[in-house]
Amino acid sequence: MPPKRVRLFRRVLRDKFAVTGMLILLLIAFLAAFASWLAPYDPELLFVGERAEGLSGDHWLGTDHLGRDVASRLIFGAQVAVRVALQVVGITLAIAVPIGLFSGFIGGRLDVVAMRTMDAIHSVPTLMLALVFAASFNLSFNWGLFGISLAFVPTMSRLVRAQTLAVREETFIEASVSIGTPMRRILIKRVLPNAASPIIVQSSIYVGGAILLEASLSILGIGVPPGSAAWGSMLEEAFQSIYTDTANVVIPGAAIAIAVLAANLLGDGLRDALGLDAGHRYGARTRMGLTLAPGGERGRETDATQATAPADTAPLLDVRGLTVEVRTEHGLFPVVEDVSFELRHGEVLGLVGESGSGKTVTSLSLMRLLPSPPFRVASGRVLFEGDDLLQRSIHQMRAIRGRDIAMIFQDPMAALNPSMQMGHQIAEAVRLHRNVRRAAAQKRAVEMLDRVGIPDARARARSFPHEFSGGMRQRAMIAMALSCSPKVLIADEPTTALDVTIQAQILELLAELREEFGLSIIFVTHDLGVVADFCDRVLVMYAGQIVEQAEIHRLFEHPSHPYSDALLAAMPRLTDRDKELVTIPGSVPTIESFPSGCRFHPRCRLAVEECAAGAVSLVEVGDSVSRCIRTDELIRVRAAGPDSQGITADGP
Repeated sequence: MPPKRVRLFRRVLRDKFAVTGMLILLLIAFLAAFASWLAPYDPELLFVGERAEGLSGDHWLGTDHLGRDVASRLIFGAQVAVRVALQVVGITLAIAVPIGLFSGFIGGRLDVVAMRTMDAIHSVPTLMLALVFAASFNLSFNWGLFGISLAFVPTMSRLVRAQTLAVREETFIEASVSIGTPMRRILIKRVLPNAASPIIVQSSIYVGGAILLEASLSILGIGVPPGSAAWGSMLEEAFQSIYTDTANVVIPGAAIAIAVLAANLLGDGLRDALGLDAGHRYGARTRMGLTLAPGGERGRETDATQATAPADTAPLLDVRGLTVEVRTEHGLFPVVEDVSFELRHGEVLGLVGESGSGKTVTSLSLMRLLPSPPFRVASGRVLFEGDDLLQRSIHQMRAIRGRDIAMIFQDPMAALNPSMQMGHQIAEAVRLHRNVRRAAAQKRAVEMLDRVGIPDARARARSFPHEFSGGMRQRAMIAMALSCSPKVLIADEPTTALDVTIQAQILELLAELREEFGLSIIFVTHDLGVVADFCDRVLVMYAGQIVEQAEIHRLFEHPSHPYSDALLAAMPRLTDRDKELVTIPGSVPTIESFPSGCRFHPRCRLAVEECAAGAVSLVEVGDSVSRCIRTDELIRVRAAGPDSQGITADGP
């Protein structure tokens, strides 16, 4: 993979507007650097008798009211524009970055004093501040630029402070402090690199602002020395004869406008490339709702078996051929491919696999919670009670989410609003989907908190999430998800962050609620022990594909895919204390490096050349379904016992 800077540059090059802005700024810098060679005349040379003449072979852009060559003055004026941009942005960063870093990291009185000072400076208009400094030092142009820089400091310092406040709470900062790292090094090596992206974007915007404000100072008579070649002074001088020589106003004005526009275009491109506004990177507004790609399967018609199946035997959720793609800087790649399964009434369906296998993307796709772009559905359908969710509008999906299909997330602290009382958050979900008054919704919230086992539910409903323990927060998340009695519950690793005792309690609670509410559950996890205790059927995913689907007992007794067998072999057992822990070599490939053929074959000890030859389809193997051409060999190896040569042994 190329270095980070190279990847950033490539992302910028994909944005045609950013490239346009960058080329214009490079052209201005080139003119400034080589003005003495590029300009046809000395910018102060007077052509007597050729005053205010139009375009000619000798004077490409004509002459001004004193007879000076406009093209030469425009080229030399680029030097002032570059100097102004570098000087203003440099001074701004030199003052604002340290203030923002120290204010955000240290806090306390320093933060209060610094921010109130910034408020005071920000209350003074930029031009007025520049005029004050220039007038205080004999109308000095440099002090005028310092005034402009000082006016930019409050916004930049607040930006750096905001980034610092967020970064200082990270665990790696706490770890650095714990080993005695000096604060200066933490700020420079830890905090500043994480705040660099918005600083770069804001600086590019200030380039255009500085050039524009320099022109304003020149018009007010506080620019470069009279007669000097600068776009602002050219504009100021041209105003004296605006009614007789309009061209000399348009030319420097256009140069200033183009330079400002170029800086803003480059700033927008950097913002997108650095990930600060990912939706615009793909030419569209990001929407929280996965959509079908143009030309993708619409799935408006159900097949004959579904159309004629009795209501009590038809699956509650029927996913067929779901393929989800994501656009990255290197192109469009499938992150979930040809996923098909059914969820029956009252069933708990386990979705297992290593991190990066596509479990969470699949579960979020069912509720259309992935942002589009960059994600999109290339093909497939998601039928809920016969209705294709991929055909529903965003408004219709809002009515389905929470009411018919609910979701529990892995980290409740991140999923809950830290500024709202727990009872109000649950009551909000009730009021969104039920036509009830506030008091009735609050009563329902207390009932659900009590039902999930939170003691003194009425009082705890007035508590905030940080006042709950990890297990209680997860119980509260379950209460919120079930407050509107949904038919399907998607649990995305709801017990991973909990200790084993609380984990067992949460699983027991879910089992009770399943019976009470008649829930159908999709349980996403990487813990096969949890799957064995809780699920009826299991889907094993690897690299965006389902590689095995089986009843729970069938999977544990007779796995039909080497990956499933490897996961089972890697489970620690109390009876195998004297044996070395089994691991699966390698790791799940990224979406940009999926291997050909069977995606597990680079890590599989049963792999042969045919495994990489072509795509492998799902085939029925007894009561299960497997995506493997060597299932018979796996069965033979397992039948030979643990000492045989197979995936659970030392070699193929």
